[in-house]
Amino acid sequence: ECLSESSVFVQSPNCNLRYGWDPATVCKIPPGCHLNIFNNQEFATLLARTVNAGYREVFKLTHMCTIRLSFVKGWGQEYRRPRVTSTPCWVEIHIVGALQWLDSVLSEMGSLPPGSSTT
Repeated sequence: ECLSESSVFVQSPNCNLRYGWDPATVCKIPPGCHLNIFNNQEFATLLARTVNAGYREVFKLTHMCTIRLSFVKGWGQEYRRPRVTSTPCWVEIHIVGALQWLDSVLSEMGSLPPGSSTT
């Protein structure tokens, strides 16, 4: 919930997936409004579905664990500021529990074949 007197702007791949939006979508949250920006159950379901696709696909889920938030000013396609770093005040949030979970799953899956890359 936005308890500020000004809007906050959020980019959450987890939330964007829930609503079928582009992963880069930035949502404006006006004062008094709320948005669930990360849902552990949805992430768990996605992770369980992705494990069968292999190591690389599971590794790609790390981007789902990063949320960008700016205060007062937005960024992205709808704004003149192309990146969150172009806004006057912003934070990047890493969902540590989900990242640790991914690390555990990836460790259980083993490593990539020699000469492979996760990028």
